[in-house]
Amino acid sequence: MNAFMLYQSGVMTNAAGCGTELDHAVVAVGYNTEGPVPYYIVRNSWGPDWGENGYIYLEIIEGEGTCGVQIEPQYPNSLLVASYVEYWLILTAMALTLFVSVPFSYYLLRKKEEELHYLHPGQENLKKIALFEAILFSVCFLTYIIS
Repeated sequence: MNAFMLYQSGVMTNAAGCGTELDHAVVAVGYNTEGPVPYYIVRNSWGPDWGENGYIYLEIIEGEGTCGVQIEPQYPNSLLVASYVEYWLILTAMALTLFVSVPFSYYLLRKKEEELHYLHPGQENLKKIALFEAILFSVCFLTYIIS
């Protein structure tokens, strides 16, 4: 570790020497505010040889944070709730697939069977797959509508 890093209870504090010029991202996986020095538990991407098995503890301070850890925080958005337009577009696409595409494919296979009086084994399997997809898609469609 660099000489500018001071530690108190295993937590990096007063690390102004590391600066605030950000050059890569780290992940704050947790924090602790119970001990004498509140700190973030930070995981770096440099592997387990860095810090303590790939983790380091950075003091929680006001402003930019220790080593600039609070300058550009990123966090995942909560799950977005689909708008009614998106909901109906998805529902329409599912309905078209279920009530138009799958039956039309099945119809074409039956027409081919009537023309030739038989189906190639691959076409016979496609017919079975079309029926299976229709049943499976019906279950998914109903589940989606109910939810």
